[in-house]
Amino acid sequence: MGVNVKGNPEVKSRELVHYIINKCSDPSKLGATKLNKILYYADFLFYMEHGKTITNETYVKQDHGPVPKHILQHLENLMEKGAISIREVPFFGKIKREYHSLTVPKISDFSSEEIAHIDEIVNLICNEYTASDISELTHNLVWEYAKKGEEIPPYTIFVPNFEPLDAKDLAWAGSVVEKPSKKSKVA
Repeated sequence: MGVNVKGNPEVKSRELVHYIINKCSDPSKLGATKLNKILYYADFLFYMEHGKTITNETYVKQDHGPVPKHILQHLENLMEKGAISIREVPFFGKIKREYHSLTVPKISDFSSEEIAHIDEIVNLICNEYTASDISELTHNLVWEYAKKGEEIPPYTIFVPNFEPLDAKDLAWAGSVVEKPSKKSKVA
């Protein structure tokens, strides 16, 4: 994983949670699903470009996609410190968590490049996606084949997300592949 993380990885991961909550100025646009997905994409897409994650956080398979292993710890710690509050609000017949930043997050352990990367992802996910839509995007082949609670390493961002082949796909492939003649021999 991203070993070259500036500062204490646990602190940096927790401060990233706080920064995201603070950055998404409209709490109604940031529930638990979107928070988890922002963290996932911030780390995994940064890994794709730089060969290291921002936080060195471990991500595990849960029912609705990859989740930072320590997210509940971080949220509890931030609430205990008075940095955030969490409200549960009705949302289409369910309960949604809304996060409110109560203090300014500490970002001194983040590079300007990391902050720009995070800001872009926060803006995109908070403003352009529903929780359901962004969640579906993380349900890739790696997530599908992992067991619940199993680690999903950041290098899996490179695994292509092909749809399973059906009979129609296989028939087409068979029709376009040149079949070897009986006369040709393999050396």
